[in-house]
Amino acid sequence: MDKVLKILIIDDDRSFRKIVTRMMGRAGLNVETTEAINCAEGVEKLNKNVYDCALLDYQLPDANGIHLLQEILHFGGTSTPIIFVTGKGDETIAAQALKAGALDYISKEKLSPELLSQCIHNVIKVHDLELRANQTEKQYKRIVETISEIIIHWILKEIYLLSIRLAVHLSLNLKN
Repeated sequence: MDKVLKILIIDDDRSFRKIVTRMMGRAGLNVETTEAINCAEGVEKLNKNVYDCALLDYQLPDANGIHLLQEILHFGGTSTPIIFVTGKGDETIAAQALKAGALDYISKEKLSPELLSQCIHNVIKVHDLELRANQTEKQYKRIVETISEIIIHWILKEIYLLSIRLAVHLSLNLKN
């Protein structure tokens, strides 16, 4: 059995939330959905829960989705990959959404079970790769710091030993 994907749908249109849930089922996705009807509720759920993916509408009652993305990032971000979904699709909004932190963008008019499934799988894979890259970068930095400390320790030890040898040599030369 496939892993159950936890999906947060942030959209004020109840019928659209139901349509998206049915589309995911038709696409063969095994999902557990949670719904939020505005930005405030979306932020609260993103901060309190872990999701595999979130679908975020542009036009929400208390703010637009771009604002929500910016707010989330301003307060430490989310570990949830976000797909921006809107009926007001244009290239400017798509660019703003991606710049604000969304990993993908889908127009509601072009939405299909196959496209939704592909998009969800893609953003989860991209997000996993980003997490692994960040983890690898942290490990690399620790290795470099450790090696640097070892090298500095070795150099200081060598300088100390050379200074002792030099002092002994100078001391012997002064006696002669």
